[in-house]
Amino acid sequence: MLLLMKKLLAIVVLGLLLISNSAFANDKIIMETTHGKVIIELYSDMAPNHVDRIKTLTKQGKYDGVAFHRVIKNFMAQTGDVSNGNLNSNYNFKRAGYGKSNLSDLKAEFNSISHSRGMVSMARGSNKNSANSQFFIVLADSPHLDGQYTVFGKVVEGMQFIDQIKKGRSNGSVKNPDRIISMKIYSDVIAKEKKIKQKEDNRNKLALKFGPECEKNNLVKGTSGYNDCLDDKIKSELIRQKELAKKLAAMTPTERHAYNCTETFNFKKGTEKFNDCVFKLYTAELDLQKIKLEKELAEAKIKAAATEQARAEAVAKAQIATAKAAKRSSDLNSSIQLMKLGSSMLGGSTSSSSSNSGSFDINN
Repeated sequence: MLLLMKKLLAIVVLGLLLISNSAFANDKIIMETTHGKVIIELYSDMAPNHVDRIKTLTKQGKYDGVAFHRVIKNFMAQTGDVSNGNLNSNYNFKRAGYGKSNLSDLKAEFNSISHSRGMVSMARGSNKNSANSQFFIVLADSPHLDGQYTVFGKVVEGMQFIDQIKKGRSNGSVKNPDRIISMKIYSDVIAKEKKIKQKEDNRNKLALKFGPECEKNNLVKGTSGYNDCLDDKIKSELIRQKELAKKLAAMTPTERHAYNCTETFNFKKGTEKFNDCVFKLYTAELDLQKIKLEKELAEAKIKAAATEQARAEAVAKAQIATAKAAKRSSDLNSSIQLMKLGSSMLGGSTSSSSSNSGSFDINN
């Protein structure tokens, strides 16, 4: 019994460690293309809002069937027009590239990541805060895009399939384009696979439990009668487990831990072992809640830091642009003064010569 409880607590501790580690782990996108599977790592620490948008539209299935409508050799492959670019429905060749989702546009999150080969960046219009759903994958290093578009991820597997995407004409537009067959969030896929495996494992355990009972009824293992008996018992047990889960969900934490200590570990209420069991389970749950809150706080801090970094970079760029403009203005004024001086020296200071100073030509 003590061993069973130790195993339960070990599982809880493992869950805490997994949650703690995931607070700083980047998620990934699994993109199935016409040519093969591509894995994209998402930079939630550098562009949190853009990553959230990509994940939201991915969960909604908006990217499934969307064309790579603009592909330029040795430059980039663009996709993500969820309104005009879906080859599964309402595809519009002339309008592909002009559409977006029904969600609001995103504020730029320009960062220090360079647009090198394999980087995934958000497309936008002339307004730097107009990114919405479209994105592009860089085929060759393109540093001239740095600071102009928001990099939010990188292809970490399957870049050879991106290279095979059908290229467009001189302007990049592609007739009969390749497409994204499907896009899924890696953690969601893993969670789904884990859930399926847990169901299979549970069924196998139940088969081992109820198999001997069916054999006692003179049913031979592997026969239809035996399988029917096993299926009925497993079905009844799964229904019981589902009802129990509902019952436990309706309980308070204290009631739930007391139930587990009596029903699972067979500790009698009021005994020292029972009280110790309830205390350990309750403490483990509090630790779990603490880790979850710390994870949420860490993610909030990451988003705030990224937003502050983008603001600081924007201010720095504005200051540089202002300084350059001031210098150009100063240089222009100096040039004008020199031109006026030259005109005065060549044509005198009469009104007629002054009126022609605007068309001054050094060849005269």
